[in-house]
Amino acid sequence: MENLFIPETNRTPNVRLDSKNGTLEFSGHRCMPETSMIFFAPVNDWINKYIKTTTNKKTEIIFRLEYYNTSSSKSFIDIFKALEKLSIDGKQVILKWFYEEKDEDMEQNADDMKDSLRYIQVEKITYSENE
Repeated sequence: MENLFIPETNRTPNVRLDSKNGTLEFSGHRCMPETSMIFFAPVNDWINKYIKTTTNKKTEIIFRLEYYNTSSSKSFIDIFKALEKLSIDGKQVILKWFYEEKDEDMEQNADDMKDSLRYIQVEKITYSENE
C-alpha cells in the first residue's frame, strides 16, 4: 500500500500517512480548507484501505495542529471513528494529541475527543511555544 503525503499550505495541514510504520500524522498551523470534503477525500480513501489491509498491531495517530475549523473537526472525528475498527479487531490505536500548554481550547478539544472515542487510547501531550 502506498503512503500518502499532502504538504502543508496556509489553509491545510501537513498529512503523512505511513502504512508500513502505522503512523498517521496531521500537523501544522491550521486546518481550514475551503471544502473539507474535497480535502479529506484522499485521506478517507487511504484510511479505509489501511483498515482493510493493515497487519500492523499498533497504529499511532499524531495530531499536532494549532487550529482547525468545525468542518475539519467533523472530518477528524469520522477518521478517528473509522480507525476504532482496528481496536475492535484487537489492534492497538493511540491518538497522541499535542497542544500548546496554554491553549485551553485545544486541551478541551482533546478531552472531547477522548470522550467521543471508546476504543482509541488518547494521550494529551503539552509543548511550550518554543518547541
